[in-house]
Amino acid sequence: MLKRVFILLVSIFSVISCTRDDGKFEISVDKTVYAVGSGEASVSIAYTVPGTSSHPLASAEIEKDADWLKTAAITESTVQLLVQANATDADRTAAVTLSVKGGKAVVCRIIQQAGGEPVIKPETTLVYIDSEEGDYTLPYTVSGAKAGSKVDVQVDAESTWLKATEVTASEVKFHATANRGAERAASVKLSLDDSQVQVVFVQNTFKATSVIKLQSTSISEPCEAHQMQVPYKITGEMAGKIASVDMAESVDWLKIKTVTASAITFTIEANTQKTSRSADAILSCRGAREVRLTVVQNGDNPFRITVSDVSQIAAKASFEPRNPAMTYAYSIEKKSLFEKYGSAGYIARYIESLEEMAEESGVAFKDLLAQGKTDVSVDNLKDGTDYYALAFDLAADKSSSGEVTILEFKTPKAIPSDNQISFEVSSNGVVKVKTTNNDPYIFDVWDYASWKEMPTPMDLAEKFVEYMKGYEGAIEMYSHRGDYVEDYAEWLTPGKNVAFAFGYKDGITTDVFFFIFDWKTE
Repeated sequence: MLKRVFILLVSIFSVISCTRDDGKFEISVDKTVYAVGSGEASVSIAYTVPGTSSHPLASAEIEKDADWLKTAAITESTVQLLVQANATDADRTAAVTLSVKGGKAVVCRIIQQAGGEPVIKPETTLVYIDSEEGDYTLPYTVSGAKAGSKVDVQVDAESTWLKATEVTASEVKFHATANRGAERAASVKLSLDDSQVQVVFVQNTFKATSVIKLQSTSISEPCEAHQMQVPYKITGEMAGKIASVDMAESVDWLKIKTVTASAITFTIEANTQKTSRSADAILSCRGAREVRLTVVQNGDNPFRITVSDVSQIAAKASFEPRNPAMTYAYSIEKKSLFEKYGSAGYIARYIESLEEMAEESGVAFKDLLAQGKTDVSVDNLKDGTDYYALAFDLAADKSSSGEVTILEFKTPKAIPSDNQISFEVSSNGVVKVKTTNNDPYIFDVWDYASWKEMPTPMDLAEKFVEYMKGYEGAIEMYSHRGDYVEDYAEWLTPGKNVAFAFGYKDGITTDVFFFIFDWKTE
């Protein structure tokens, strides 16, 4: 990595490079320190001998132990050196003394970079931890150019339950808070210079002796000031007890008024803004998983929108105009797509799609518009993605005020898998897939030209899933568990082909594994 120019070494050697007083002439060089990469290289040292007119030829003496450095040629103005590749894990340096008869010698330094990037090797890349609060240690090693160095540690911003507490040159210590909910995962990046590796911590599901039950964990409320009562109950060991209820973060518009053994009463201030707002309350009791209740208060706008039962791939939404006579359009869209077009652009595209639908189905445009309350369920979402549930007024004459009411939500990430997948392809076209566990995965074989059309293997995996989701049952056709064998002889293209697989359970759960092979027909 030539970006790393050995600044410290260069500075030191520039200071200590010296001349030796062997005579009255002083040989002069352009510079006394030369830095090269880890591969084979050549170094050209330009020199002059001021005070002479005969252009004497310099001699070059390489220090005794530097057998990786050789003199290639010497002319009246240059000394050419050959540098062998450095396969070691450390930088190396050699002194070269240039001299002419009757003149002062000068010492030049050749510094060669170590033979590779630092390699970070954690003891494991998938760590399962207990549901209780605790401290955990991840041993690791660094080999290569910076063997024994300390890594930088970064936990993904969303996983506030896991923190790195201490980093040494051989291990990272973490602290995890107690998990009172479903299994959760945190992504941790260990990095050093341009080298990095990802480790995933998965915290087990809490084993509960009691259960806190809510009718819904997400509640949507109107913009007006009012009181709201949320029923709940506790079953199991703590049945009939009063839950502890605390706000996840203090807000001035939502306050807990009373808590009984069967209900929580909140006071809600009026929302005079156009945008909706939300806050979370945490319900807990001994022996039970914590339950997070999300209260969304709609803004002072034409629609009341609620979103509930959000998983990695699915969600439920409800759209209700404050004016029951209003006709409107609604949708659940990726936030990035809506932001790409903006309100006006999105509405225009939506109207175009409704026009096409009306023409293809032979129904009137107005019959495709919603009126009153609409409840929808979707099951084709992408894990770990920001979405908008949105609605806007739309009349039969295709006119709209252009005001879009938006409720933002995010799907959780898929739980990573440590499944390792490999392939064997026989001469008769039978492909064997081998796995290290029984986690589900998607497998297929493509011709190499189609494979190369995708920028990266992960781009291919994401496009593959997105496309297959558009057809009922398609994902299941390509999904497998454990080892698998299939005869692809009639589907293979002469020349290069690619067998590939990736973990999939409500989202991509592994890297993409692939095997490029040649296929020849008889």
